[in-house]
Amino acid sequence: TAVVDDSLARSLLSAGKHRAAHYAVSTSSKSLKYYAFIVNLAKKMGMKTYIYSNGVGMIYSDKNKRLTAKTVSGADRVTVRDVSSFEELVSIGVDKKHIGLTADPAFMMETDEASAEAVMNKYGISAGKGYFVVSLRRFEGLQKAAYDESLLLEKVLASCAETAKKYSLRPVFVSMQPALDGEISYNACREM
Repeated sequence: TAVVDDSLARSLLSAGKHRAAHYAVSTSSKSLKYYAFIVNLAKKMGMKTYIYSNGVGMIYSDKNKRLTAKTVSGADRVTVRDVSSFEELVSIGVDKKHIGLTADPAFMMETDEASAEAVMNKYGISAGKGYFVVSLRRFEGLQKAAYDESLLLEKVLASCAETAKKYSLRPVFVSMQPALDGEISYNACREM
């Protein structure tokens, strides 16, 4: 059972039957169920569904594996952005002929140099130097119980230090959702 604001159904209806619906597949149970509901609702409304360039991580629950396989298999078109996502979907029963492998759209974006420089200046990052970006997030649910966060953070920081030294780059920790990952990103940055 799902409770959804009726504006969602209205927006799907107003999109028309020829517009593709694009929604992310997430591996947290809550998000997974929400996105599966959206994709399945769009299908029931006669819409084409396209799951575009998603990353699919480890899915722990057998119930979530079945839900993901059914939802993804029912989509009109599916592309994933990395080989491990492709392998994860095949391992849970999605026909590999149904899955395409494509680039992450983030790598295909055009950059606005002035905006990028303004953001870098805001955070004290010097233009013209070499950097690599790290985005961390805390595990939830079963995943959280399976990992020792401090040990995992220690390993990530060791890997960052090795990468920085080997390639003469500096890590930049980016918080994608500050309420959820701000603290762990700040802690990692402080430890580096």
